[in-house]
Amino acid sequence: MKARGLAGAAWAVLALTQHTQAAAQDDAQAQPVGQEVDDSAIVVTARLREESLLDVPEAITVFNEQAIDDAEIDEVADFAQLTPGVNVQQGFQGGDRPIIVFRGVGQIGGTAPSVVVLSDGVYLPAGDPLRNQLFDIERIEVIKGPQGALYGRDTIGGVINIITKSPSNDLEFGGRATYGAGNEYSVGGAIGTPIIADELFVRFSGSYLKSDGFFDNGLGDDQDTREEYFARGRLLWRPSSAVDVDLRVSANGYDNGYNSGFITADARTYVDDIGGALNVVDLADGFNKRDVIDAALKVTADLDFATLTSISQYVTSDQTLRQDADFGFTPGLQIARTSVSDYRALSQEVRLASPSDQAFRWLAGAFYEDNEVEFSTADVEILAGLGNLGGSSNITNGERIGVFGQLDIDVTDRLTLGAALRFDRDEQVQNVLTPAIATNRQTTEQTSPKISLTYEISDDVTAYASYGEGFRSGGFDAASALPFGAETLKSYEVGLKSAFLNGRVRAEIAAYHIEYSNQQVSVLITDPNTGNLITTTDNLGKSENRGVELSLAVQPTKGFDVFATFDYLDTKIVDDPNPALVGNQTPFRTELVVNAGAQYRWPLSDGLNLVLRSEYYLQGAQTWNKANTLVQPSYGLLSARAALEGDFWSLAVSGENILDEEFNDQIFEVAPGLNFTYPGLPARWRLTATVKY
Repeated sequence: MKARGLAGAAWAVLALTQHTQAAAQDDAQAQPVGQEVDDSAIVVTARLREESLLDVPEAITVFNEQAIDDAEIDEVADFAQLTPGVNVQQGFQGGDRPIIVFRGVGQIGGTAPSVVVLSDGVYLPAGDPLRNQLFDIERIEVIKGPQGALYGRDTIGGVINIITKSPSNDLEFGGRATYGAGNEYSVGGAIGTPIIADELFVRFSGSYLKSDGFFDNGLGDDQDTREEYFARGRLLWRPSSAVDVDLRVSANGYDNGYNSGFITADARTYVDDIGGALNVVDLADGFNKRDVIDAALKVTADLDFATLTSISQYVTSDQTLRQDADFGFTPGLQIARTSVSDYRALSQEVRLASPSDQAFRWLAGAFYEDNEVEFSTADVEILAGLGNLGGSSNITNGERIGVFGQLDIDVTDRLTLGAALRFDRDEQVQNVLTPAIATNRQTTEQTSPKISLTYEISDDVTAYASYGEGFRSGGFDAASALPFGAETLKSYEVGLKSAFLNGRVRAEIAAYHIEYSNQQVSVLITDPNTGNLITTTDNLGKSENRGVELSLAVQPTKGFDVFATFDYLDTKIVDDPNPALVGNQTPFRTELVVNAGAQYRWPLSDGLNLVLRSEYYLQGAQTWNKANTLVQPSYGLLSARAALEGDFWSLAVSGENILDEEFNDQIFEVAPGLNFTYPGLPARWRLTATVKY
């Protein structure tokens, strides 16, 4: 009843926006600023072709370049708070591998993500943290709901599509420098220029960040330090008006401290309550080092009857992680675990798409990937002098094959029927080298359909309904070599999108019901080889998620923007090997999230603006374990920003969690009454200077 009542209220708010059109008619010709533009003019590529945002039967949140700058979006957590239905936990590995949760669906366990990240239509490496990389960006598209019908595995929650700035005929350059709390500073720069006018273009961008962090291990050693770099180069060649050849090469990496967390008996204890001690890895500094190289060649050719797209990609990722292995539970001992992971992947995708201006539109494609992961661990006791306690090593080879297609038919001028289907085969072979030689095999075959109905109620309002499926492949846990099964999801969704007065009044609402089977979750077990605690992956039975999302943005006058998002989520375990858990909420579920804010851009003189912005993020109670005995209380985060903007420069001061709210970002249950807890970041401030030409 609660969800139904909230949905009714949300629909009422949406309906009221239509009456705002008459009230604001006098200002109808005012030019919008920031992100406030006509939704019918916003072009997205979420479904592998350019489409108007209003025409896409998906719940999509879009951030253009101005919105990215205004909100100072630097990483996933920044735009997650502005997107209903999206939640990010950054505890594990110190935020270097955040857990992205869409509508209660996230990487709570397993080795693969539940949300795929694309950059210019090219897959980014799994687990890429996107920290210090959202620089020189044109647009971010956040697509919620399973996208398996087009993108295949690991899109069970949704897709994040990042569009970088493309090189062009214009000479462009820009730079940014920041300094803030935690002795954190960063610098970034970008330059784009034509080499041959109208034919060959190049663009380079890069950034560097260093921070002392905010927490120590009780011995005076910083625990969550950050040192990160990112570089990207794009070469665009247009040999003719019908062909684009886009070569993209990027390198990113980090050498960060490992924010291992602290031990608590409940969900309310914050790190300051126990004297600020992160009582793990006390004698051996934890760290997390990773280097990634990603090269992709994208070729697009207009064949008149269709557009041919080819994407060839090669990725390498090398990671070394040192963390606590006994979680501080073994008196007189201190065991440090070093894990090394080397990943290689070569992939090829080819697709053919009909022109978008036809009443009958189609798309067909195929995908192939060959990958390999070499993984090893070594446990060393460093307090009692026991030395090497053993470890494990294995090599996993994977092969992925996918074929997919999509049809859209304009039944009438206002009614569109869509259908998509994809078949995937994912085979993994794990060769265990130590402690005992063994070979494990697992093959996942999955067909993912999607159907949708879109109806244009008026030029300003579009309704849609859809059904889709997605999956995450099964596999073998890297540390334990134990198998886990594939998880699958079925999603039913209805929604309404509206944009009035050239986008000055915008409202969107979506309601969904999800049937989730074999959800992958992390559990803590005793390593049969070393006797130490390790994290492995297990499967839940079945669960259901249902929720309502609402977003509203209004520009009462030129330069003044008011915005709000609302998200309600209810989950329930409907089947589990432990009958006592049936009826409980699923782990990582957050019941209610509200974000509201305002921004005013005030012209001081010709070419000089003052920008004032503030927003408040309220997160309701969050459930962390299947037994529902571990619940993070609700908390609120206040942020603010003030900036001076010239034609080619800006200077801003901003603050996050200004009221210094104490909350825990992530809690992992080790045993009843014993938890591994990761603190949320305290109050912090930042100065930012930018130049653009």
